[in-house]
Amino acid sequence: MNFELNFIDVSENLIKREQPSYLVRRPVVGDPNATRISTDLARTGVFWVPQSALVHGGDANWSKTSSGELVRVPIHAYRVPFVEQAGIAAVGTEIGMRAMADLVITKRVIEIKEVRLIVGQDVTKLPDDTGYRIYMGMTIRTE
Repeated sequence: MNFELNFIDVSENLIKREQPSYLVRRPVVGDPNATRISTDLARTGVFWVPQSALVHGGDANWSKTSSGELVRVPIHAYRVPFVEQAGIAAVGTEIGMRAMADLVITKRVIEIKEVRLIVGQDVTKLPDDTGYRIYMGMTIRTE
């Protein structure tokens, strides 16, 4: 299983009060440098993306993408008590483990080929001094 980590600037989305999202390009089948037109390239991979935040056993509301060039990954807000790298890594690990377990149970996925975690570069301090809000999204490739 491969693990990918990507970062995204969510500052413009926060200013506009829009949910951030990230686009993942599905892999090309065969040689991408062949002499065919790029729009004719075949894409591969089945990607599962939670459309809801993965907290407290809530429904992930999985979206499956198995066609097209791009996979849209919504970025969700998560509350953490501190923002040191260890805290962010712990939240990312927890989200990833919850997602994989939920996907195996609810969608009967047997093999996971890739997990991609997308982390927002922005952190918001909560007004009541109870912690911080960080931003993450993920996709799981099964084929």
